Amino acid sequence: MEPVRWTLTPFGNGFHLDTMSNYNVLYLNRLGYNAENNALDNGKRDSNIWDDGVSVGNWWSDYDGTGTYEIMGWAYSIDRYPLQWTDTIPENDNTTMFQITMMIIVVVGFGIPIGVAVLLLLRRRNIITSSTNGQVLQ
Repeated sequence: MEPVRWTLTPFGNGFHLDTMSNYNVLYLNRLGYNAENNALDNGKRDSNIWDDGVSVGNWWSDYDGTGTYEIMGWAYSIDRYPLQWTDTIPENDNTTMFQITMMIIVVVGFGIPIGVAVLLLLRRRNIITSSTNGQVLQ
């Protein structure tokens, strides 16, 4: 069974497993900075597993580094091998791609109209005419 792996930040609850969410394995996830709980497990008691069963759990922003991590909810689940998440809220990895896309839009958006305006101005001043086949007149 493949584990569920995500980074979940500021929502009401990070992972919210409802009463029909059972027999899930969740580890190597970053859960943090959520308004209510970083995880809420309302599945069957002891049916969802929050670590790999050996030595690795999830990163939690509110984990103090000692003991296990209790997951809120009716299932009374725990992460037996929690990891302390000490970073700040992670930045969106799409920021750079967004900036590049916006730069292309701006360059194309201004470049094409400016090029057309220059050609129209040159044509109006009879520097380039259709009768000279695009040659510059002296």
